[in-house]
Amino acid sequence: MVGATLDGRISTKEQVLQEVFRRIGSDDPKDYVLIGDTIYDVEGANKVGMDCIGVSYGFGKSRRFRTCRCSEHLQGFRRSGESGR
Repeated sequence: MVGATLDGRISTKEQVLQEVFRRIGSDDPKDYVLIGDTIYDVEGANKVGMDCIGVSYGFGKSRRFRTCRCSEHLQGFRRSGESGR
């Protein structure tokens, strides 16, 4: 798990993602997709060249995701095996 540090060395989503890549030894952000519930997740993914799926069942709001560059936007979810009816 990686997040912002108390000393401020890592403070933006972009820096968090770069630290994730460093720890897993990856050079290519296109090998991964970020699932995020805020506009900051989408912005961070865009800055490092990574795809992002915006979800509005956390902090995110559907209208915010319509104006950003996320690869996909999910407004809700169902358990595996549930029908969409």
